[in-house]
Amino acid sequence: MQILKSNSARNSVNNDQSTTIEPELFFIYTFCAYDIQGRLNDPGSQFIHVRNFASSKACKPHHLLQIGLSASQAPRLNHEVASFALNECLSSFLSYPVPDYPNVALVMRKLISMTSVYKGDTDDDLVYGMYRQAYRIMVGLKEDEYPIEEGKWLAMTAWNRAAVPVKLGQIEAGKKWMTVGLDIAKHVPGMEAYKACMEEVLGNLKKEP
Repeated sequence: MQILKSNSARNSVNNDQSTTIEPELFFIYTFCAYDIQGRLNDPGSQFIHVRNFASSKACKPHHLLQIGLSASQAPRLNHEVASFALNECLSSFLSYPVPDYPNVALVMRKLISMTSVYKGDTDDDLVYGMYRQAYRIMVGLKEDEYPIEEGKWLAMTAWNRAAVPVKLGQIEAGKKWMTVGLDIAKHVPGMEAYKACMEEVLGNLKKEP
């Protein structure tokens, strides 16, 4: 660790450690430092460390994916770091000439699951926005480009989110979730039977006064 810090000090002019440290070593240093700061219960320093790494030339999307997945899990969960790292790597994966859709799907599921648990029902619009983002990603793709099982998961979990608001009489909120579930299902191979059922249920709900 001390050697890496010395290298960083020598490069204080441009504040970019990646020019004096091999990229993989810089990632290992960052990951270890992140872990130590977690053990010291210092989430603020964890975020600063990861943010600085993300802005360096050494940072690659798969590095941020690993950090994000680690930060999203117990025993030392850091939601701020996880959300930042996963959103950053998602943007990078999507910016590829040929986007890395398996990892895009992995990140989308993790972000939705994590936000649902962390925010609960307090920020329904944020979770809904993630489903709409996933839908926009899927539009125009070839049949198997977006992982089919992940597409099915998106469609079914979005649809199922309508159950509670409909039971509570919040029909418009229910329609919103049903619609995004159906929209996603239309772009997932093998969901024809589900789509027919969804269209029927949503159509009947829209007819209700």
